[in-house]
Amino acid sequence: MRPKAPCFGVVKIAELNLTLHRRRSSGIAPPAALQLLSMARPSEYSPTRRRVMQAALGGVLVLSAALAWWICQQHRRALAVNQWQDRTAGGLYMRLPEKWTTRLRRVPGGASYSATEPKPTLGVTRRIEIVQEALRTPPANSQDYAYSIDNRVTPEGTQPLDFLGQKGVLTEVPLEWDEEDGMRQPRPARLFAAVILPSGVGVSVELVGPQIFAAADKQLVEQVARSLKELSGDGHGVARVEF
Repeated sequence: MRPKAPCFGVVKIAELNLTLHRRRSSGIAPPAALQLLSMARPSEYSPTRRRVMQAALGGVLVLSAALAWWICQQHRRALAVNQWQDRTAGGLYMRLPEKWTTRLRRVPGGASYSATEPKPTLGVTRRIEIVQEALRTPPANSQDYAYSIDNRVTPEGTQPLDFLGQKGVLTEVPLEWDEEDGMRQPRPARLFAAVILPSGVGVSVELVGPQIFAAADKQLVEQVARSLKELSGDGHGVARVEF
């Protein structure tokens, strides 16, 4: 059998290598395209060159990690609340973020107290909602009460959070999409704490606004929930500051 003719690409590479060899022999600098063909392979790098390249790559990785850490720190500082204002309403004392606009709203069987930050943080305006409601048939525990607020709540998605002297829970539910009449409808993400009082009153503390919650958001809900206190006739020595 007659041997096959070499393919076009092999012939071209052979011609380029021959041209490169002739130019070097005659002292003429090869063009850039030919220089690329003559670049050393990674296996042909000298130990020094390898160390330099590894050090450069390591430096880039360190700088990238430092930049990511700095951005996270800036986000955490922007979301953190360090100053507070005292408020009382509906027999409850609460500490809310300072300079946030507070509002009292009546709801069936109870009331809702909210505090909204004056301007968006990282593009989102956050709002704390504290709901106090008298329950006709109180759930057996705070976990069941949280489920009655949002039926997406699962035991795996909750953690203990004691406040108002009772065993409460803190739960986070991610953004979900439901199919309804051929249309996709979003169900927003939720982050809230819930507790049942011996009187049959349910209290929840929810952060509204973000669809992805940061650690500082979770800390804010915990701080507000733990600040809640039931006021007796003498107010436990707390000055009464209404909404």
